[in-house]
Amino acid sequence: MLAETIPHTCCQSTELTALLSAVPAPPSILLLGDCGSGRADLLDAVLADLRANGLSIVSLAVDLDGWEPDIQDSGSYLAYQHQKLGVPDIDQGSTTSAAHDSGDDLWATALKSLRLDWLAAGEDRSTIRELDAAVRVVPVGRERLWVGLRRLAADRRVVVTLDAVDLVPDPLLTDLLVLAGEEPQVTLVILGAEREVVERSWGALLAATPRIHAMVSDRPGGDSRWLAERWSRFLVSTPDVEPQLLSAFLYLADLCGDVVPAALLLEHLGLSLEQADAFIDFLDTNLADGSDLAPMVDHEYGHPSFPDQSVYRFKGRRNRHDSSLAAESRRCRSAELLDFLRHRLQPPSRGSHRLLAAVAGRIGDHEMRERLVRELAWWVDPTANAALERCLGEALRSSRLAPEGVWQALQSTASYWPGARRRALMSAYTEQLGGVPDHRRAALCLEAASIHEDLGDAPAALEEASRGLAMLVEEDAPKERLAD
Repeated sequence: MLAETIPHTCCQSTELTALLSAVPAPPSILLLGDCGSGRADLLDAVLADLRANGLSIVSLAVDLDGWEPDIQDSGSYLAYQHQKLGVPDIDQGSTTSAAHDSGDDLWATALKSLRLDWLAAGEDRSTIRELDAAVRVVPVGRERLWVGLRRLAADRRVVVTLDAVDLVPDPLLTDLLVLAGEEPQVTLVILGAEREVVERSWGALLAATPRIHAMVSDRPGGDSRWLAERWSRFLVSTPDVEPQLLSAFLYLADLCGDVVPAALLLEHLGLSLEQADAFIDFLDTNLADGSDLAPMVDHEYGHPSFPDQSVYRFKGRRNRHDSSLAAESRRCRSAELLDFLRHRLQPPSRGSHRLLAAVAGRIGDHEMRERLVRELAWWVDPTANAALERCLGEALRSSRLAPEGVWQALQSTASYWPGARRRALMSAYTEQLGGVPDHRRAALCLEAASIHEDLGDAPAALEEASRGLAMLVEEDAPKERLAD
């Protein structure tokens, strides 16, 4: 268990304050706890107190919500992130041009949009305001990431916050852990999900990380009594919507986690288009009216992962609705929703995988969730394919990763991953201890043929296909002789 392999303490504000103000700063802090246990709120409060006491400290949040590396459009991701932060929209025309397709240009564009342009260009630091809120960074290249963070940390403390560690690409997590270990002014704070999830996905890697401080929040997730009071006025005074329908919708919305595809949920509940439009009007007027007190935010069609869906989001965990449905009823409804979304969210994207992983986690379908999380960890930017191959190869050789997981991902992503990323998986798979098993050699050749075909290399595809078919014929020959 993770708590047994990494020394840990109970998460208290005084201890966290001492860690973040220490010289040198601790390289990595792992905050574990159940959903709704207040880890993010605790970190925000500690950072605010440190700033109030004169410590120059900047908080950077790595937020991959809306990041789609297979879509060459940085503008939509940045616009969505700005909307989440509540800052003015960026100039769309300056971020969607072909000039910003490369990793370095995209990184520089992201920094400029967040008024951290000196980080990439080395401009006068006096033009930069102190950041009181977290900003977002785009994971598009190790060199830009490292150079930028090192410049920022030259004269101030930098806290990089990583939420939902199990949804982060392997190369990015590895680079951040190494960077935090090398830079005395940089601390990586990982807001882990439930302890069991982190243990299954990242236990071996985090346990092997030197000088990581683990803190466990034992507070229960959420305050159901407070939540019931928070939502009671909507559930009893809704003349335009039946309370039972609203309660059912809010329950399904809570299952979805950060992203709420309202129209899909209403379709799942069996509403007609006219009824769904009326319900959406109710949401916009009562629950997502843009006011500070509104518990939800309407992103309309601005989520890059769901361009054809109207997306809503709860303003933090404590604004979510806490259903009083019995446990068995919750499991049934979760299973029905998971199956419905799997068929409707096609083709898959990082965003749809995150959404399905959230629902699968709440239903307790660990096999489904781990498959989705595994693909998310390897769903990297095209510039990071070599780093992905390196990370997977090291994990396989050290037995931190089972070869079967790589093989399953290689097969399951055939219809929606580009050939270059699948080639990284295939190359890593061949590095497993003991080599490729005999019973997989023919199938691996056929996978290689498919990848070469996707990459436009017809001669190589034909060669691999011929080799694979020859192996299959050779495998079947003994069976035919026995039959004779």
